[in-house]
Amino acid sequence: MFSPPMRILTKPAVLLLSLVVLGALHACPEDPPSYDDDDSGSATDDDDAVDDDDAVDDDDAVDDDDAAPTIDWSLCAGAGQTPTDQGWTMSQLGLGTASGQLADGVSTANGGAPSGGITDPSWGLWSNAGGTVTQTLDLTTLGSGGALTTGHSVELEFDNGYLVSFGTAVVALGAATVPTATFRFTGGDTEYRVDDAGGTNQSTGLPFTADGMTLKFTILSTTSWQIEVDGAVVHTGTLQGFTGITELYVTSASAGTGPTTWDLYFNCVNIYR
Repeated sequence: MFSPPMRILTKPAVLLLSLVVLGALHACPEDPPSYDDDDSGSATDDDDAVDDDDAVDDDDAVDDDDAAPTIDWSLCAGAGQTPTDQGWTMSQLGLGTASGQLADGVSTANGGAPSGGITDPSWGLWSNAGGTVTQTLDLTTLGSGGALTTGHSVELEFDNGYLVSFGTAVVALGAATVPTATFRFTGGDTEYRVDDAGGTNQSTGLPFTADGMTLKFTILSTTSWQIEVDGAVVHTGTLQGFTGITELYVTSASAGTGPTTWDLYFNCVNIYR
């Protein structure tokens, strides 16, 4: 039986065949555009409706593995509006003219006025000796609603004034009027401190200022949290009795009697979910 002779490819023919095969592979898409492409870079982002695991947010309707939550709800002080006019609930200790709230706050007027400040007009709190005023914001009714859980954050602008010895300016997260994570300054101290399950009076290393700051509380897990001041993490700790964060508190207690030098101002709350 006759068999045709085997054809042996020369080196140029082998090279040409290899180039043809490589070109065909290159022409094929990495993945069908309707499936998860599981890549690790943004260059091959197919913007599909399924998780594509890339490093850049492609704004699709389904999880694309961008870990950063977006602003779910936001509110800044309105002209002529006190905190209670805009959804906060005020509680006070002390009688008569011991404490209160302000509209149209001018944050550059506290501390060693003129000082730095936050966005104005702002909400304001004042407290004389023996007086305490707290504003509480119910987070469960805002934005998409519900308690804050892992990965969620609350951000606000905060500007304390001078404080007499043992007077305090406080921002805290908690539930049922019980703080879970607290950031504060106490008159006579040299730095801001935090209170949580790890203990009270924990150091942040952040010295006193009357120039204002942006605080961001983030729930890291069912047991841990962190706080950033102007974008820098100053404390990571353990939540105290965590059952879900439902409230934000801002408090001025026995700050000082007299002009606006002692007043506390706050503004522009953002909830990230």
